[in-house]
Amino acid sequence: MKYSKNLLIIEINRIRNEIGHDEVKIFIKDIFFDEKTGTVWIITKDRGSKSAIIGKGGWVVGRLKEDLAIKKIHVESHSDFILKEYQMKLSLNKLNSFIEMKNKKLTNFNDDKI
Repeated sequence: MKYSKNLLIIEINRIRNEIGHDEVKIFIKDIFFDEKTGTVWIITKDRGSKSAIIGKGGWVVGRLKEDLAIKKIHVESHSDFILKEYQMKLSLNKLNSFIEMKNKKLTNFNDDKI
């Protein structure tokens, strides 16, 4: 199923209204849906929108998950998403440097035997 930003914002505000939360302006930057796992990732423009989507005690996102029959919903702010992506790149670079160092040691070891 395809989820649009507008559909999610309408549903989020409907749920917020039904449980007594104030209606707020929500900014969704991106939506990713993994059909294989039934997981939706909502990337918000800021942490305020992330909080509004999650709601007090997770009620809003929990109801959204139930109402749209989604297995899992993850909500991240764009800044958190960028930070995690950056940290993963650093980790990958470190891992690649270890692999390179290990390969170099193996090459040197083999050169010593010749």
